[in-house]
Amino acid sequence: MMLRMRTRNQQSGFTLIEMITVIAIIAILASLLLPALSSAKSRARQVACLNGLKHWNLAALMYKDDSLDLLPREKCVDADHTWADVVAPMNSDVWFNTLPPGYLQQPGANGYAADPISFCSSQLFQCPTARFPGNTVEPRFSLAMNSQLSKGTNLLQNVLFSSIQYPAETVLFLECGVQGETPQVCATQKPYNSRPYSWAIRLSARHNLGSNLTFGDGHAQWFAGLKVVDPSTGKGYPPPTDVLWTP
Repeated sequence: MMLRMRTRNQQSGFTLIEMITVIAIIAILASLLLPALSSAKSRARQVACLNGLKHWNLAALMYKDDSLDLLPREKCVDADHTWADVVAPMNSDVWFNTLPPGYLQQPGANGYAADPISFCSSQLFQCPTARFPGNTVEPRFSLAMNSQLSKGTNLLQNVLFSSIQYPAETVLFLECGVQGETPQVCATQKPYNSRPYSWAIRLSARHNLGSNLTFGDGHAQWFAGLKVVDPSTGKGYPPPTDVLWTP
């Protein structure tokens, strides 16, 4: 009787070979699924970034409708921005200060001076894929306004939207490279500097070696980096091209 029970119990368990086989199958399935999950997560972040840029673009177009055809200013200073620059009253009409309270129901960048860490993780001001150094306390940006719309030296000068000859091809907003971010689109680009104004020379490649752009006609699109940046110069391609930087 005891022998019969022992035999039955032995037959109901897994052998070592069976357990190793099951573990191997699970490992194979995991190796197949994890890259797909990672790719889906990256794609979701890219889409979230694209939608965020669309909001900025729409806000800028609404702003120009309310401001006698003027676009918001692109920057406070032609250099790395400080919180003193951002909160200065004379800079209240720069895009990151004026568009959020007026059209996005959010505080502008000047509302983050007392909490700079939150600014670097803001879903409004930053791409969800962008990563800043842990000691970042000054205002740094992963989204930017096209710096080639205005060629003037007067920082207080706004650009007339009507000066843009080809709105459907001309960039309004883009993803700018963050300091330390790799890889860049190509080796001929300028070093990334996280400023709120930028163009092809510092276009980010954080989304599968490409970047999101928005345009003067309101549409937004992902582009492979080398479709936008000429690797021989690190700048934009000369016309004719699908992406223009200057009016």
